Amino acid sequence: MPRQSKILSARAISELRWRKTYVDKKGNPIPTWHPVGGATGLYLQCTKEGGKSWVYRYSSLAGDGKRIPMGLGTYTYTASKDSEALTTAQ
Repeated sequence: MPRQSKILSARAISELRWRKTYVDKKGNPIPTWHPVGGATGLYLQCTKEGGKSWVYRYSSLAGDGKRIPMGLGTYTYTASKDSEALTTAQ
């Protein structure tokens, strides 16, 4: 059974960043994958440029053990004051 990661709060997720140690042999940055919990295989991918996106990794049905990443979209964070303004405006 896969190891379960700790469920992170919205604030903790918004503070995740790219790690400087993630570079290939040529010095090119490799995106950092942070497990966020809540679902096995759910990650937040952070790039050096500051971009964030949700990624879900699942096992291949072919039985070869390959883990296939599937992009779920970009990460957007709405601060509590902004979300409060959005809900009252509607």
